[in-house]
Amino acid sequence: MIMSKGMLRITNLHKTFKGNIKAVQGISVEVEKGDVFGFLGPNGAGKSTTIRMVLGLIKPDEGEVFIDGVDLSSNKLKALERVGALVEGPAFYNYLSAYENLEIFATYSGGVPKGRIEEVLNMVGLSGQSTKKVTNYSMGMKQRLGIAQALLNKPKLIILDEPTNGLDPYGVQEMRDLVKSLSKENITVFISSHILSEIEQICNKVLIINKGKTVAKGLVNELLNPQKNIYELSSPYPDKLIKIITRKRELAVVSTEPIRLAISSGKPEEILESLIKEGAVIRSYFPYKPSLEDFFFKMTGGGKDDLYEN
Repeated sequence: MIMSKGMLRITNLHKTFKGNIKAVQGISVEVEKGDVFGFLGPNGAGKSTTIRMVLGLIKPDEGEVFIDGVDLSSNKLKALERVGALVEGPAFYNYLSAYENLEIFATYSGGVPKGRIEEVLNMVGLSGQSTKKVTNYSMGMKQRLGIAQALLNKPKLIILDEPTNGLDPYGVQEMRDLVKSLSKENITVFISSHILSEIEQICNKVLIINKGKTVAKGLVNELLNPQKNIYELSSPYPDKLIKIITRKRELAVVSTEPIRLAISSGKPEEILESLIKEGAVIRSYFPYKPSLEDFFFKMTGGGKDDLYEN
């Protein structure tokens, strides 16, 4: 048996469904202890299928999953004993309180002391609402309660599948703060979300898949390195600025809203000076750093822009 040093290791995972639908095709990734790891992809990319295989809910056709060094296929109970998960939203008994719901789940899990219930309710910010019936909870509170349930067994790894679905902006912010707090508790977080700005703020690494295949993975800061030859500008007279840029052979306009230019030769400061000498009024001028959204669309063929082709 090959032991993994990471918290979660996925190797060459494949899954094909009836009709020759290849949902997952050779995905491999290692999530290290302490990571807040983002798992991204368009709808139908294979994210949920991958998560279900990691949780042992469906079997892969090929490939391996190791959780904290334990092979999922040969020792499922051992591999999953310190894993918590929130998949497809929480499900509770609405006529019971949050505390009563967690009591039931603690009984199912076995060996969970009652003190742990208060502890996880406090971790997710619901200790003051624990006696309220779940039917009176907001969507955001239900999501937090779902995470509390996932924390009952003191997991080393928690897997969250679209935890911000249905949340308003305040709920999204609360979820972001909660995920950050989990990482401070030495819990490794593997999170799938379609809100890319949130992933960019909370995750140190990402895996992006499309049509069941890996298209990018790595440290967020490294993937989003500033494009050395692309600069973003703003001006009160954008049309005039664009005309000046297009007259220069060493420059090319790659975006007009906002204005971005690619430099083929010359120093950036000299380029700025030449634009001003020709009458351009420039309010700001700085190296362009793509957002995770920009990078995501580029890697998945979203077609938002062609900045990366320069």
